[in-house]
Amino acid sequence: MGYLAATSRKLAEPLSVLIQSRSAAGKSTLQDAIISLIPDEEYIKYTRVTDQALFYKEEDSLVHKILAIEEGRRGWGGAAYSIRTIQSPRRSPWPPPARMPTAG
Repeated sequence: MGYLAATSRKLAEPLSVLIQSRSAAGKSTLQDAIISLIPDEEYIKYTRVTDQALFYKEEDSLVHKILAIEEGRRGWGGAAYSIRTIQSPRRSPWPPPARMPTAG
């Protein structure tokens, strides 16, 4: 099932998977096994994502990519809302962040 979801990343409406289990059940091992079958440039793997991190990604930088985040809600930080939003409609859920001009 995980591999099917991973290969669906190229579809217009890809599948998503959340691996949940008790501590030390092999969740990270399963995730690593799945993404080992996918080319390196086709996935982005994080151990932790802050609540604002995804807002600063380039627009379309996650299109047709696997976003692999370790350790469930602790790894997601406050980004669970952003992740759910990305999985929803095919439109950008937020405007691009304003960048501060550099001094000098």
